[in-house]
Amino acid sequence: MDREPQQDISVNDEGAEFIRQELEAGRFDSASDVVNEALRKMRRLEDYRRWLQARLAESEKDIAAGRVFAFEDVMDELDELDKREQSELRQRRRA
Repeated sequence: MDREPQQDISVNDEGAEFIRQELEAGRFDSASDVVNEALRKMRRLEDYRRWLQARLAESEKDIAAGRVFAFEDVMDELDELDKREQSELRQRRRA
């Protein structure tokens, strides 16, 4: 991996202790690796948060447009689907 020019950063005591623990445990080779992994995870978390916000916005539009289903109806439909699949499975085993 190409390395960027070195940049100095400061961390508080808690962050420094965490980095030390990660290095002592052998999970990382350097403090930079610990920080870079933390940044990668922050990026993934932020991407996921944005994805969830977009899904929530879509859901709110569906609700406003009346495209909703009662929870009980969905569960009943899933139960019926499961019963049909179980019945088909039993029939295939008999054949």
